[in-house]
Amino acid sequence: MTASRSLGAAPAALLMFFLLPACGPGSAERMSPEPSSNVEELAHQNLDMTLDQERTTVEVQVPRALPEAAGKKLGLYLEGVEFGRPGVYFEVYADLPAGAEPKPEGTHYLGTLSSFGPKGGETTAGFDVTRLVRELEAQGHWNGKLSLTFVRRGLLPPPGQPKLEAGSKKVPPVRVKRMKIVRE
Repeated sequence: MTASRSLGAAPAALLMFFLLPACGPGSAERMSPEPSSNVEELAHQNLDMTLDQERTTVEVQVPRALPEAAGKKLGLYLEGVEFGRPGVYFEVYADLPAGAEPKPEGTHYLGTLSSFGPKGGETTAGFDVTRLVRELEAQGHWNGKLSLTFVRRGLLPPPGQPKLEAGSKKVPPVRVKRMKIVRE
């Protein structure tokens, strides 16, 4: 059965309209996490941290003065990420106030760090922090530091089996080696 028979001609054409730009020339370059000549590294920091608790917070240094660059975004990249077990994921928050409940719909939520995808080796995860940094600057709270909080989620056992606890030898930890801030 063809797409036009199952979806109708108009929906099939609409589907192709949205899919073609993603498959066109240069799309792989736009989606690649590899740095290009248009990327300016603003800061980097060795973290060498282990995420083996329900909640882990680390402070990272960012240049205090971030001159505006029209059309450019600020990206925070976690590099050398090693996952110990599939199914583990972390909600990542920046400058989450002390005692605040982490909520993905909140303004401090950056995204998810997850092990879903290729297995083995190291990976890189990137987050857009442009809006957050600009909001902190506008409020007069930007001090060149970001407090990153990782909240572990997942690890739900099959029915009838106990939940694996943080720090358990049965739950291999997640490691993050480096962080960098770039303008892209």
